[in-house]
Amino acid sequence: MKTLTKLFATVFAAIALAAAPACTNLDEHIYSSLSPDNLSGTEDEVQDMLGNLYVQLRFMYWSWEGYFDINEESSDLIMTPYRTYGGWGAQYINLHQNNPYAGIPHLWQEWNYCYNGIMKANQLLETESIIENKEAFAEIRAIRALYYFVLFDLWRNIPLETAYEATLEPGYLPEQSAPEHVWDFLAKEVEECIPDMPTAKKYGRMNKYAACMLAAKVFLNHDAWLRGFEKNASTNL
Repeated sequence: MKTLTKLFATVFAAIALAAAPACTNLDEHIYSSLSPDNLSGTEDEVQDMLGNLYVQLRFMYWSWEGYFDINEESSDLIMTPYRTYGGWGAQYINLHQNNPYAGIPHLWQEWNYCYNGIMKANQLLETESIIENKEAFAEIRAIRALYYFVLFDLWRNIPLETAYEATLEPGYLPEQSAPEHVWDFLAKEVEECIPDMPTAKKYGRMNKYAACMLAAKVFLNHDAWLRGFEKNASTNL
């Protein structure tokens, strides 16, 4: 019996020693994530990467207290009355009176979702397989310009970031850009990407015609946006 016990102990020790290197090697091959190291640039991969930008766009526009709310609640189209029960609704009165306060949830939502989309776009625009795909590269630039359009429409004084956050130095804090500088960036960005934009009509996707509409809105709003800032809007069209 003792001999059998010693035999089992010896076999178990041998197995444990053989498995020890495998237990300390925690490297793994991840099949569910896309990174610059495992991308081959296939059309399916490109579409998967683009999808994340449109998810942010949906949240930005249609989520609770989103861009739609800001535009419509502050006009005469809709108004949400204050609910004395449940403690919600006061912010809609502020919007309707065009008197938003610093902590109003709508402003946080738009800032968060827009810059989320912008940084995701910046990351893709620095990815080799995207750079080599002319249509996808132009589409991502146009989506990023759309996010900046919304931010500029709401605030004017905004940080203009065109690099992915992982490439920024630790402790980096963005600074506001002059409104006329952001407008110049918007106009140049949209005009440059239009020739390479896809013309296929896909539901909910940015194509050449959507980019042309974005360019028109940028130019048509020039005077309204920049009036009162350093640049003389009447002499810079």
